[in-house]
Amino acid sequence: DACDVLSVCWPGNAVAANPTPTSDRTCQACTLNDTFSTEFNVNACTSTTTCNAGQYVTTSPTLTSDRKCAACASGNVSTQPNQPSCQPYRVCPPGTRVTQQPSASVDRACQACQVGVNFSTTNNANSCTGVRTCTVGVQYQTKAPTASSNRECTACTVCQVRICIPALFFFGVSFHAFSSA
Repeated sequence: DACDVLSVCWPGNAVAANPTPTSDRTCQACTLNDTFSTEFNVNACTSTTTCNAGQYVTTSPTLTSDRKCAACASGNVSTQPNQPSCQPYRVCPPGTRVTQQPSASVDRACQACQVGVNFSTTNNANSCTGVRTCTVGVQYQTKAPTASSNRECTACTVCQVRICIPALFFFGVSFHAFSSA
């Protein structure tokens, strides 16, 4: 009797069942993005490489080739596996402060400054600065503070005494010392 030629499991496949004297070899395809094979008649497909956080995919896997990875360039981040690219670090805008410094695998984290309590005027500020306090009876507020700007105070003049010390006028206090008589 003549022998039959056995089936070949090509790259991209693995042997599902070996041949017996009465049956042919059977093959099963590798799973795209998860496994691959580069040789004939392999017993199992090989798991693809995972590009970790801090890396990105330079070459996507096929049924016959592995995934290729590269590290993120300085100033860029990839926080999830198998990302197609790295992204520039998040910018904490004025009005916020940095709470987590970035790395190739962890992005910069930001927290808002508290309006009326503190502020920041630059990108990626390490802290929020306390707002200025206008000196009662000497200055009055001309611009309210925001998360990204300080309070502005202006010195009182004779004409602005009611603005600077309104409570004293409510109680009937006289300001003869400020008159130019």
